[in-house]
Formats: sequence, C-alpha cells, structure tokens
Amino acid sequence: AGDGDDDDRYDRSGGDRHDRSGGDDAESHALLAHAASAVGNIAAHPASAGLIAPAPGLVPGLARLLAGARPEVREMAAGAARNLALTAAGRKALRQTDGFVGKILVSLGSTSAGERHAAVGCLVNLSDDPSSLGSLAEAPGLLSALAAAADRAETVRDARLRRYVLSIFANLAADASTRRTLGMAGSSAPTGLLSVA
Repeated sequence: AGDGDDDDRYDRSGGDRHDRSGGDDAESHALLAHAASAVGNIAAHPASAGLIAPAPGLVPGLARLLAGARPEVREMAAGAARNLALTAAGRKALRQTDGFVGKILVSLGSTSAGERHAAVGCLVNLSDDPSSLGSLAEAPGLLSALAAAADRAETVRDARLRRYVLSIFANLAADASTRRTLGMAGSSAPTGLLSVA
C-alpha cells in the first residue's frame, strides 16, 4: 500500500482499521446514536414522521438498537420511537414490528433516566391510540414492567415517570377489551398502584 492506493486494512493515518482496541467500536456506537437521534428529530415533525415511518427497515432497525449494549444508543432509539409514536403511521409501524413493545419495555427498566423517559413517552403515545391498545395488552410482561417503573418512580422521586406510567394504566383501563386481556376485570386501575398517585 506504499504506492498511495487505498488499502482496506489501513486508514490514511496508517492505523489498522480493524483494530480491536475499541476505538472503532466507540465510533460506531456514536454514529448509531447520532443516526437514531436524526430519525427522532425528523420524526418530531408529524408530516415527516408520516413519511419515514413506513420506510422498510426503519422501525426494525430501531428495535435492534434498543437491544444494544450502549445506553446512549438505546436512549436515542427510544426517543426516535417516542416521536414516531406521535403519528398514526408511526404507531402502525411500531405495532407491526415483531418484538418492538417488548424491547421498549426493557428500556423502561433501564438505569438511565433518559432512556426510561423516552421509553415511557413512546408507551404513552402508543397507549393514547385505541388501535394500539391490543398490541400493548398482548405484550408479555407489560403489567410487571409498568409496575416496576411505577415502583422506581416512587423510589427515585421521578414525577414524570410516575405520571406517564399512570397515564398508560389509565389508557389501558379505559378500554373494556384491554381490561379483559390484562385481567383487570372491571377496575379502572390496578389496586397495587394507587399508592404512587
């Protein structure tokens, strides 16, 4: 590669591109976080969100990022999903992505406050749409994840998280079919959560 030709194994500074020291790994995670953030910024505008939401691979890509190891990447992916969930097209794309709700529920339990807030925002936006309630109610572990988030909100005194979790429960409880699916019977809210209000 001494003749000036680009060699796939070396960057222009002479370093190994496939260096296992973690530099490329950190850069790729930063790039993923920036990409998810860009999607979130575009999705913050309803007209744009409606255009990008049905793009093949967009929501499955966000779902893959939600399953990643880096909290900053998961936070940006959850934020993008939250913004997509502001539109009917976005909610439809999120609902139709296998395993998406389960991954956002994992983010709801994150140790990162930013990731938790983005995840709960996504869930609130989904739960505001009656056509999304069925897919939420059928998500394995929904009630336990919401109850754990309510407990965390009480423990760390996170009023926003508490308010959003209670909003999700209220939206779920307002629909008779969803109440039956979740085993809520005729109640308007799970009795174990009344203490966090």
